[in-house]
Amino acid sequence: MSQEMIESPVSQSLDNSVLDVERLRHPDEHVSGIWLWILGIPILLFAAYISIISMGLYPAALFLIARITQLMALAYLKTNSIRVGPHQFTEIHETTTRMSARLGIAKPEVYIVQENMLNAFAARLAGKSVIVLYSGLIDSIYRSETPRDLDFVIGHELGHIAAGHLSLKHRLMAVGGWFLYVGFWHRRSMEYTCDQIGLHLVGDAQVAQRAFSHLVVGGVLAGRLNQEQAQSQLREHEGEFFVRRRNLMSLYPSHLARLQRLSDLGQTHGR
Repeated sequence: MSQEMIESPVSQSLDNSVLDVERLRHPDEHVSGIWLWILGIPILLFAAYISIISMGLYPAALFLIARITQLMALAYLKTNSIRVGPHQFTEIHETTTRMSARLGIAKPEVYIVQENMLNAFAARLAGKSVIVLYSGLIDSIYRSETPRDLDFVIGHELGHIAAGHLSLKHRLMAVGGWFLYVGFWHRRSMEYTCDQIGLHLVGDAQVAQRAFSHLVVGGVLAGRLNQEQAQSQLREHEGEFFVRRRNLMSLYPSHLARLQRLSDLGQTHGR
């Protein structure tokens, strides 16, 4: 990533102006997105042809199936998880509200699901943007008494919304992902984009690194992870044939690569 393209996370964190998400978007996301459009246009044209000859019945049926599926998923969240709000886990609600304003987006609904996984995700369900936080990740962060780490997680997921990763335009573009190498490349670049957005929102690279360390070694060891040794381990293996093949066929950048990038950004800005 070009370091000249970004501003200091420190100055950004002290500024209440709306972040320019386009300046934070990873360059590979632009390039891979163009390739997705090129690869997807023939399929989209064919789908348009099918829509015409079926008098719109085929796309209407697909839309109905998708909408019902999303409504069922949303119904599950509404009655099997806890929605964050002004009177429910107030600190998480306030963080989401503040960061949404910084990104210039409407605050999504945030749900906490009992799931012993260190994960979170953003989704668009029946026209609503939602963020789901798994209790396993929250437990890991709160047990280590570093609640600010959760800010980075929330900022990352809000980044998916602000960057348009849940939009109809993006879903249409993703049709080109039938060519797996390009689809995976684009997906990895999306994660880098959102890591950078999360970093700018928390304004502290050490918090961002520690937050991601929960996914690598868990909450007990996250604060004790030797980042330099982790980066040395990455450099030791990243050139190996099967490591490179594995990374090319992965939807997500490797954990150590993401830690390395957060470290590089932190060094650039003196944090």
